[in-house]
Amino acid sequence: MILEIEDAAGDFTNYLTLCDGSNATDDHLHIVHLANDIATLTSKLLNVSDEVCKNPPSMPGWDGSLKPSELCVENFTEELLRINELFEEILKEINRTQPIDICPILAMSKFAVNLENFDDYMLTCSGVSQAVSNSKPTKKILKI
Repeated sequence: MILEIEDAAGDFTNYLTLCDGSNATDDHLHIVHLANDIATLTSKLLNVSDEVCKNPPSMPGWDGSLKPSELCVENFTEELLRINELFEEILKEINRTQPIDICPILAMSKFAVNLENFDDYMLTCSGVSQAVSNSKPTKKILKI
């Protein structure tokens, strides 16, 4: 799911580039830069999963019984919170934007839907990891 949101950010930039007869990418450059920041944050999240949680993409013989450490849950949740803050900023920027052409409107709408769908995943993932770890509640709660 993490890579899917990274792909959605790349798709958004590509869709703006493909808009005919407009300067869609230049007109919405701030949103494009924010979308590019998603790749940095998803890389950090995947790094936490691999390095801190010891959860590489393929674990031979994994049966789902491993309990994440408190450090894993804390770090993973912190990265999810950073991504959530970025999503909120992107959605605010999209809502402030007043494009004239339909092409950028469609690109931003599709991107916004992808971000909103990922919010549900983050809330579920964060809640499950907190419940499983029996750790202290995090300092922040996801606002979705």
